[in-house]
Amino acid sequence: MKRTLLTLFALCTALLSGCASTDQYAAYVAAETAKAEARTTAEVARYRALAIIGASGGETAKVAAMMSIAQGAQAVPVGLGLAPPRSGSDTALQWASILVPGLTQAYSINRNTSLAVRQSDNALAATQSTNSTMLGFGQLINSPVVVEQPAPVIVTQPAPVIVTPEVIQPTVIQVPSAPIQ
Repeated sequence: MKRTLLTLFALCTALLSGCASTDQYAAYVAAETAKAEARTTAEVARYRALAIIGASGGETAKVAAMMSIAQGAQAVPVGLGLAPPRSGSDTALQWASILVPGLTQAYSINRNTSLAVRQSDNALAATQSTNSTMLGFGQLINSPVVVEQPAPVIVTQPAPVIVTPEVIQPTVIQVPSAPIQ
């Protein structure tokens, strides 16, 4: 695995190093220079033609020429041009902008799935442990060895006690009254 990753890294490094040569860059500069010169020549010719039309034409031609000069109308494009040379890192960056989001999502989906499976397995193990514990308690309760059944107890009731109320007669003592003074 380590050897494969090292080989892949070396291959990527070789592909990304120096893909744009100096010959390509020189051709690009020459083409852009020629395009700029052609554009300049076309602009000069256009302004000369508009000046001649403005000087020799009627009133309508003069107004149209001045409007064209004032608005700075687009010149006719010269050639298609040459695309600037691109380095390998530009190409790699474009590919990375396409691949990295998808790979990141695939990785996160895989990790979330793994997490959900782990949580489900843990919940199953906890439930099985609880069930086996409760089953063990039930077997211990019903086991004749652990809990011995006592001999039946017969409860006899004693004779009923009858309570008869006694009435106590109060004794009244009279105190002689003292004379009021």
